[in-house]
Amino acid sequence: MLTVDIEKRLGSFNLEVNFVHESGVLGLLGASGAGKSAALKCVAGIYAPDSGKIILDGKTLFDSGKNSGKNSGKNFGATKKINLPPQRRDVGYLFQNAALFPNMTVEQNIMSGVKNKALKKTIARQKIEATFLSGSEKKYPRELSGGQAQRAALARVLAQNPKVVLLDEPF
Repeated sequence: MLTVDIEKRLGSFNLEVNFVHESGVLGLLGASGAGKSAALKCVAGIYAPDSGKIILDGKTLFDSGKNSGKNSGKNFGATKKINLPPQRRDVGYLFQNAALFPNMTVEQNIMSGVKNKALKKTIARQKIEATFLSGSEKKYPRELSGGQAQRAALARVLAQNPKVVLLDEPF
């Protein structure tokens, strides 16, 4: 379950996001500049909201320490501020551009996302096959088509085995 109830000021724009999602696929739709990417970056930990809470499967990823949300009701006392770094959130984030490490091969890029060192090669092989990149393992990002680069980036995200995957216009 993902609970997001946040506010973030971005220049003259005030992002307000409030939803609870239990399972399956969720899409955020809106006009260009509506804050979709900013909302995903807040969940991923790339941006810190100004106020609110983000909770994933009972684990608090962000809590501003204030009574957040319009319907927060009673004040039960001060809450400690929490803002977990991206690497501690169990959230996979795929950027609009592939954002691969240019000095690493496809295989090395994918292995960089694997937490279990003993299984790096095995997991990389599985993700390479799952994303139809067999034969491209030793290629560098500059040698890939746009689609191959995006699939390599997706493979790197999936290699982390995150609880949730956020796709920011990946197609």
